Amino acid sequence: MTSLIDVIFLLLLFFMLSSTFSKYGTVPLTSRASGGAVGIAEETRFLKLEKERLLWNGQSESVATLEGVLGDLPKDKSTTVLLHLSPDVSSQRLVEVLTTFHAFSNLQLSVLE
Repeated sequence: MTSLIDVIFLLLLFFMLSSTFSKYGTVPLTSRASGGAVGIAEETRFLKLEKERLLWNGQSESVATLEGVLGDLPKDKSTTVLLHLSPDVSSQRLVEVLTTFHAFSNLQLSVLE
């Protein structure tokens, strides 16, 4: 008969080796809404997030090049980005895109249903 400590040791090894140690992205969820007048964006852009690609106003982009595209937008105008998610998009992919958007204060992101 196997002793209890051996069983506990084997379970401990199993859970240690089967867990992941990779760091997933995090997004701070803060509201930028103000209590005053409602601001209307001067420009509107469309971003479609799919499992394998991004479509920025109909043009195929990657998450790596999205930061450059967002940096090319005018800084003096507020821009609303309408984000449409495909049903097969993972939450980690969404977090990667939201992290990219967080660096730009002149962008307002609206997620479409």
